[in-house]
Amino acid sequence: MENHGILNWRSWSIVRRSQVIGSLVGAGTTLVANITMLLLLQTAGRGPWGPLLVHTLCLTLWPAAKISQMLFAWKWHIIATPDWFGPSLLQLLLAVLANAFLLGLVGTSTGWLKQKKQKPRATSKERLNS
Repeated sequence: MENHGILNWRSWSIVRRSQVIGSLVGAGTTLVANITMLLLLQTAGRGPWGPLLVHTLCLTLWPAAKISQMLFAWKWHIIATPDWFGPSLLQLLLAVLANAFLLGLVGTSTGWLKQKKQKPRATSKERLNS
């Protein structure tokens, strides 16, 4: 029933590993940062750290806002004021997808460069002959 070639991560190429790691880091960082910042803003209040927390939150939303503006002509209203309580669920989902995709691309290029630097592995036929 199981395809061991897919499930066995040791058989994956360095490019595929880099893609998965990059995508997971992008999605995880976006989710954790947004949830943490929103919880900190709710518990700590809008004290002296409030604007810094809101601007940090906006940094994780910025790539998705720019992509949405270019592709769909959507204008996001991310306002660093005390009455703004974070992104909507749709904005958060788009931010997670956009950051996962962008860091997946970074992982792809990093894995591809690393694969080009490595010397090729010997095939099983070459191992038997040596």
